[in-house]
Amino acid sequence: MILLNDVLILTVAYMKEKSFIVYHSISIQFYFSMISKELFKPILNWPKDSKLPLCVACDVGGSGTYVRLSSFFDESQYIDLPKLKTQKASDLISALNTVSKELKSVAPTIECRGSSLSVAGPITEDTVVFTNWPGQYSNRTLSLSELPTDLFPKNRSKFLNDTESIAYGILAVNRLGTLDKYFEKLFSETSPDGPPVNDRRTAVVSVGTGLGCSLIVKTPLFNRKIVVPTELGHLELPIVGHRNANYQFERELVQHISNHWYEGELAIEFEDITSGKGLCNVYQFLVKKATGKVIPTETLDGAQIAQMAAEKEPLAYKALVIFNQMVIRAAKTISTTMNCDSVILASDNQADNYHIIKDNYSLMKNEFYSFIRPNWLNTITVFTQTKRMNFNLFGTSHIAHQLSKK
Repeated sequence: MILLNDVLILTVAYMKEKSFIVYHSISIQFYFSMISKELFKPILNWPKDSKLPLCVACDVGGSGTYVRLSSFFDESQYIDLPKLKTQKASDLISALNTVSKELKSVAPTIECRGSSLSVAGPITEDTVVFTNWPGQYSNRTLSLSELPTDLFPKNRSKFLNDTESIAYGILAVNRLGTLDKYFEKLFSETSPDGPPVNDRRTAVVSVGTGLGCSLIVKTPLFNRKIVVPTELGHLELPIVGHRNANYQFERELVQHISNHWYEGELAIEFEDITSGKGLCNVYQFLVKKATGKVIPTETLDGAQIAQMAAEKEPLAYKALVIFNQMVIRAAKTISTTMNCDSVILASDNQADNYHIIKDNYSLMKNEFYSFIRPNWLNTITVFTQTKRMNFNLFGTSHIAHQLSKK
């Protein structure tokens, strides 16, 4: 028996005429195995052939895993299970085995025809080492062969880079014509017209446990948009010139972080500020600068700092302003370097922090347009997420359905 959440919420949904329609919801405070039959019963009404075919998508995050089961015949008909509490490989294996067991007890004829897992960490062949889980290497290493084969069939299952899955999810929602519900264009008074996903090249920047980036690209060689995962979040972070009023502050901040993590020898990367760990780095620096006290970063939590900022605690608020300013700097650096026409800032964290961008709009705008080649920025649009949406699940589910056609 495994506990999924304090409160279990199941959503069964389908999409019709480019809209989301939720037609069944269950909210019960119980253990997974005690209510699993109710969770899975809607699947019995899905289309069948000789089997009851479906696809499986998993979004494996730092604190837990979301699972989507969808009809093989209709990707828009799906069930999202409650969050599985997983922070090591054995947790995930155990949880998915339980899902498999309970699912088969309700629908013995189910057959998974394609599966995909969105993961954070380096992928080598069919093995991933999670970078957003704590603990030793062995606890963070997972191979596809360790997962239940009835949910993850051989040769039709795949690990997917988490920012890659977000980009695929954005494309999936964009095809429905509903992407504008989740994003707002920044600096619209000076930026060109255009949608979030343009017809040439779009950078998708995702802020979470780390800073991820994928490119959505369309070229004359393809008749469709493709997703290219990158490691651009690990670009070295540039600071302003010495005549800028913020030079001394930025130099001290960067040196503080370098001293803490790299013995003061190496330049820091964007992710050292624009991530959960990065927010802790900035807050630690501000507290030290204000009080002389050094709070160990391992005792800090990015989510708690963000909550303190929402409550207007001065140092936490300043830390989150700097954090978002550097997200904008990353957007500028990535979009100009990769010759993009648009950049999308996508994550639930981005949606939650939208109030910081609104409250410091002039600072963010000045950050984006301060560049040695300002005319380059006149052709780039910036969109930020303002409403929560798990794009990872949509993208991962799409790939699972593509694999099911092999």
